Amino acid sequence: MIRPSLTCECGCRMWLPYRKSQPAVSEPGWVPKEFLSREMACPECGRASAYGVRDVRWAEGAEIDPVTGGDEVSCWFVETVCNEQRCELPIGFHWLTGGHSGPEEIRFRTLRLFERGFFKSLLCGRGHPPGTRVPTVRRVG
Repeated sequence: MIRPSLTCECGCRMWLPYRKSQPAVSEPGWVPKEFLSREMACPECGRASAYGVRDVRWAEGAEIDPVTGGDEVSCWFVETVCNEQRCELPIGFHWLTGGHSGPEEIRFRTLRLFERGFFKSLLCGRGHPPGTRVPTVRRVG
């Protein structure tokens, strides 16, 4: 099945949310604009980069089961604040995960990865790294 994806600088292919059950959007012209041109964190290397419509590639991927939705992908918006006292500018990014994750699982996994310094290049507007609070997690795709 041909599916849309983004490719990180590390070479990891990040599959985008895509539903086979929607034939009107099952074509290479379809692009999930709600989270492109924003910071997207790679689940392999942790690098955060901005991707646009021109970065979407269509490639052969695993079949999506139309009944169970198996092998679906979800896109989450995660927001925190920087770690610097008296700055607390917001840091937001998008993260692609398996379709079966819920908001609390994403919050927990994000906190553990922040503690390990996994997400690279996530900085507030003044250049500070993220803190360890994750007040906002919402599904966007």
